[in-house]
Parts: sequence; structure tokens; C-alpha cells
Amino acid sequence: MLGFGPVGAGAAILLFLGLVFLLLFAVLFFWLFAKSLKFAFKAVINAVVGLVCIFLLGLFGVSIPLSLPVIIIVALFGLVGLGAILILMFFGVKI
Repeated sequence: MLGFGPVGAGAAILLFLGLVFLLLFAVLFFWLFAKSLKFAFKAVINAVVGLVCIFLLGLFGVSIPLSLPVIIIVALFGLVGLGAILILMFFGVKI
């Protein structure tokens, strides 16, 4: 015998393979979680920067109406959404 005690060599191999698969699953899970957390962090930063820019533009005299569609567009798309809102306002589109 190889020192496995009452557990046979086949059961020890199955236990080892199970632990390897568990470790691989845990690494994959945490890798995906980290990617989604990174994406969520970037989205929050983008939204905050866009909303702060609305405030700063208001200080410089550019009045952007703070309606629900404007807030949602800027919160979702950040500076790109703010730019789109400004272009639409320039052409006279009411939002």
C-alpha cells in the first residue's frame, strides 16, 4: 500500500481531481467577478464625471435642463451622452 489508509488509490485520485476542478472553478468565478466589478466601477466613474460636468457647465452659464431623460442619458453614457445632449440643444431639440 502507498499510505492511503482505508481509502483506496482510486478514491484518492478522484479526490485530487475533484479538488483540482474546484480550484479551477473558484479561479474562473473570481476572475469573472473581478471583470464585472471592474466594468461596474468604470460605469460609476463615467456617470459621476458626466453629472459633475453638467454642474460645471451650469457654473459657466450653459443651462442644461435637469429632466429625467437628460439625467439617465448622462448617467448611462457619461461625457459622450453629455456631448450628445449639448449637440441636440444646439440644434434646438427639446429634451
